[in-house]
Amino acid sequence: MLTLLNKFKYIFILLCGFTPLATSPFASKEAWQQYQSQFWPTTYGVLSDVAITYFEKGGYLRLIYVYNLNDELHVRQIEERVNKSYKLNVVKPRWNGYLIGQHIKVFYSPTQPDVSF
Repeated sequence: MLTLLNKFKYIFILLCGFTPLATSPFASKEAWQQYQSQFWPTTYGVLSDVAITYFEKGGYLRLIYVYNLNDELHVRQIEERVNKSYKLNVVKPRWNGYLIGQHIKVFYSPTQPDVSF
């Protein structure tokens, strides 16, 4: 027979232990879609605009790419921001590799073709 203290201990473990696991995929819809996108169909798109801004302790990247599915054009904008100078040193080589007109692989949602990564 469980004592009252043990009952509370088990309830606490259940609530605190399983709650983050149960809610983590829903914490960010975009993060969950990014995870799911690895299983989505792919196509190729073209970068139509690249904007990179560097400032004292960080930077900002905005990419706009276009991809065609079933003769329908889809446009997607992605933004990435870095607020620490040490992180900027990590992303800067990748950011500088983006060029307008560059072909990129696009993972798109089979149920919502406008959602892509």
